[in-house]
Amino acid sequence: MTATMLKNEEGFVLIASMLFLVVLTIIGIAATNTTTIETNIAGNEKIYKQNFYLAEGAAREAAQNDLTSAWVWEANKNDLPLDSGGTFDVNSVFTQTSGLGANTSFGVVDNDIPSGVLGSGHSLKVDGTGAGGRMNFFDLYGQSTQNNSTVRIKIGYTKRL
Repeated sequence: MTATMLKNEEGFVLIASMLFLVVLTIIGIAATNTTTIETNIAGNEKIYKQNFYLAEGAAREAAQNDLTSAWVWEANKNDLPLDSGGTFDVNSVFTQTSGLGANTSFGVVDNDIPSGVLGSGHSLKVDGTGAGGRMNFFDLYGQSTQNNSTVRIKIGYTKRL
């Protein structure tokens, strides 16, 4: 028996295998890039969630404090911090450091309406009922700054004073 070679097929296997390796390399690089991006997204989401829950904890800590303290901003006495344009400056509200860490802070704005003003006493005023007989509405602000990320939240809060 004699071996016969087919014509025009010299080197075909080499070219096909090289082409197959190039395709596999491209797929591998794409998979690596996707994995890297997904890992970065998960890391950023973790940092955001940590900051969010710390900011919420700081705002809830404010609710546990004495809301008649001097550090509570009072909208009805026009002592709110203002920016250069004369509008409410939320950046200046965060005056108290939270017990959750040095990078967490909170602030409180009392939204009660003073007596003698149209609509005074706030819509939740209940005179003569219960201890204090009066409901006050507050905005609790919480802030957390960790890992070059800042999260701020605002929670509405009602308390009988």
